[in-house]
Amino acid sequence: MAFSAEHPVGIDVEPCSRSVSSAVIELLVPLAEHDPLTAWTAYEAIAKADGRGIGLPIGHLTHIPGSARWRVPGGEEYAVVHRELMTGSLLAVAWNNETPPLLAIATADGVSQPSSP
Repeated sequence: MAFSAEHPVGIDVEPCSRSVSSAVIELLVPLAEHDPLTAWTAYEAIAKADGRGIGLPIGHLTHIPGSARWRVPGGEEYAVVHRELMTGSLLAVAWNNETPPLLAIATADGVSQPSSP
């Protein structure tokens, strides 16, 4: 699948050791069912896929219970998956269509086989 404006993909990677500031945690209150780093990386990946970047209001982002999907203002939905990388980082990938993107993740010992999240 090719990446395009029609099927945007957003990616965020943060060290698992990253401490999310208390100011950001306050903004993440609507996403409180998730730990702060997971919520932050989901927000960052969705904001990039959505195209608004940090202009996307966190308080208007809602998780759809029982799914890996999130809704943004305007009603568009994004699927988000997280993977912990061997580097001690947390990867979040967001996309807005039903078909997940194919990913091949470079690792210290080579490149993983392409897979769907």
